[in-house]
Amino acid sequence: MATHQNVVGTVREMHQFPQINLVMKKKMAKVDTREAWLHEAGRLCVVAIKHAAKELKIELTEPKNGWDVSMAPITSRRCIGVCYGASEDRQEKARIVIDVSLECPVRVIHVMLHELVHAYTNGDGHRGRFPKIMKALGSEGKMTSTVEGDKQAEWISERVLPLLPEWSSVHSTWAFKRRGQRGKGSRLIKVQCKECECIYRMSQKWIEIAYIRLSCPACRGIEVVVG
Repeated sequence: MATHQNVVGTVREMHQFPQINLVMKKKMAKVDTREAWLHEAGRLCVVAIKHAAKELKIELTEPKNGWDVSMAPITSRRCIGVCYGASEDRQEKARIVIDVSLECPVRVIHVMLHELVHAYTNGDGHRGRFPKIMKALGSEGKMTSTVEGDKQAEWISERVLPLLPEWSSVHSTWAFKRRGQRGKGSRLIKVQCKECECIYRMSQKWIEIAYIRLSCPACRGIEVVVG
């Protein structure tokens, strides 16, 4: 079994992987939102996760329908990222939500990495395969609230961030005018489905509570734009 140091050392050479070169060729096409930025960062993280699992001889549970990521307020205390495992019966994707309050790109990618390991070890929670892979990737602290270790932070700064646009240059789709700024008679906020373009309205309170599980009432799609 590979040691912590060996795995992290290998992961730091991710720029040599053919998958990374493929991502580099495509990454600049549509990275104009933070969600798109997170998706591209996630693709890089998946390469690292698969490589670490291979070194550790761990079999991953890859989401058959893929995964998706969005940014939204997370009301749970001390929670800055959530992963909902894929449901094969309903042909759903694994869904990852990153809290909109995060601004440090290194921390954002660490949280993305944490939630993706959940997606690829579905059913293990914070035990089993999860801690082995997280430690191999340089994460530290309790498994329920990991932080990026020095080696992981260095890898993110030197190997991942240079492949992506500046975090501050991409905008978040989570933006709406708060009460008192939207004019009279407009307390409800517009929500539009990206798939069928259905438009419906919800209060700010329920959007913040339910956003991580919002779905279109017409087509049941989960790709929605708020505001």
